[in-house]
Amino acid sequence: MDIFEIGYRYLIPSIKRMLVLELNETGLSQKEIAERMKISRSAVSRYLSMERGVYIDLSEFSDIKDMTKRLADKISQRKLDNYELQREILEIAIYALSHRYVCAFHESLDPEIDPRKCNICPTLFKTSSISFRQHL
Repeated sequence: MDIFEIGYRYLIPSIKRMLVLELNETGLSQKEIAERMKISRSAVSRYLSMERGVYIDLSEFSDIKDMTKRLADKISQRKLDNYELQREILEIAIYALSHRYVCAFHESLDPEIDPRKCNICPTLFKTSSISFRQHL
């Protein structure tokens, strides 16, 4: 399984789950979360019930938690349009890939992957080419 498939099938949903959980903690209803994140109410429900976005746990990385918290704040304050929201979610995903936060999960899916030898994500997703300074 290539890294783009992992990003689409596992990483992006995990980031969205973190955002939904954060927004839920602020007191927003499922309907409000769905409207602001441009996803269905059933998707919100599945994120909250841990039926979606659970395969990669990014909560152990404080920088990712901080980034999702800041993004959730923007979402709750309606400071983003749909394009900005998608861009920021993708920036978090690229950041996670560039920092090797997904390597162990990738290895669990594909035993041929050796994270000690693989340098694809840090090389491909150089953080210097994307403006992460606002998140750090």
